[in-house]
Amino acid sequence: MFVFFNFPKSHSGIFRVIILMFSVFLFSCEKENAGSSASATILEIPESQTSWNISQSGETVSIQLHSDGRWSVELDDQFSSWISITPLTGGAGDSVISLTIGENWNKEERNGVVTIRSGELYQTVSVIQEGNSQYLVPEGENTDDMPVDKW
Repeated sequence: MFVFFNFPKSHSGIFRVIILMFSVFLFSCEKENAGSSASATILEIPESQTSWNISQSGETVSIQLHSDGRWSVELDDQFSSWISITPLTGGAGDSVISLTIGENWNKEERNGVVTIRSGELYQTVSVIQEGNSQYLVPEGENTDDMPVDKW
């Protein structure tokens, strides 16, 4: 809804200048606010915390993070059965993320990747967990050939 005022001709120039200045001020504030929600420019994780070699029994490790924006952690579903993460999100400043790696009962080692994002930036953390060296198969037998008793 627009309201028009009828000002005397002697004042109309002054009011036009005031309206123009107000418009410039209003639009410059919007641009400044839009810039404040820009993407993060800092996402730092110590190099020593970007790759973890975990024993078969599992453990909890901590990752120190510094960001100037909101961040979130991503984990593919294929790793979620043995890696749990807290917290999954955070804000600007210094934070600590905990990765809890469960015990590996399989003979083979397993590898996982955790991705930490802040705006357009991201860092990956790799997790390598050794397999179960106590995994026993009777000598000379293959598990496919082992007899199974029916109930």
